[in-house]
Amino acid sequence: MTRPASMSRAGTACVRRDLMAAGPRPSRASAGADKTSPRSGPAPYVAAMTDISMTDRCDCGATAGPLGMCVDYYHGILAEEQSDPQMFRWHACVVVTYLLQHSSRAHEKYLDDQYRQLQLYVDQGLDALLRLAAHRVARNNHRARPSYGTAPLTTYAPLPQGEPPRFSASFSGLPVKDGSFVFDGHSAYGDRIKAIAEATVESWKSVQS
Repeated sequence: MTRPASMSRAGTACVRRDLMAAGPRPSRASAGADKTSPRSGPAPYVAAMTDISMTDRCDCGATAGPLGMCVDYYHGILAEEQSDPQMFRWHACVVVTYLLQHSSRAHEKYLDDQYRQLQLYVDQGLDALLRLAAHRVARNNHRARPSYGTAPLTTYAPLPQGEPPRFSASFSGLPVKDGSFVFDGHSAYGDRIKAIAEATVESWKSVQS
């Protein structure tokens, strides 16, 4: 079973940084990571892989892939992007998409904002999401207008009440080659992340209909 070579303590460090790119500034515990303990070494990861023997489906409904459940892919991406600044450009999108597909692992008070961020990304592209993230970081450092942090999101639909149906694309379906998610280039990787984001928005929107 192939596993990204960079899966290590870097994943933990990245989880702590999730909120800086993806949403409002709560405590570190609500920084966009799932509620399971951050990986600080190989043992928790082995435990996650062991769970596959009991079920071959993720709690989002996706079938487990070669690396395991979606959470294994998620932590693998977080670890690899730490040494790849270009790959890190999709960090905020990865975080909010994962949390919206696995809402039981997220903090409910931030899901509406994260859903709006994902709609912004699907509608206007990666640069728009990066601008929003940069302004939020500046706002938290008192270098930007407080109102900008939410202004670009007001035109997007709030998070619907209820649970979405299964998603047509998920993290456990991502290909990995030679221990990397960007084996065929960053553009192709970005296209795959966007496809998961689009599937996530589409599924949540179906709750409203």
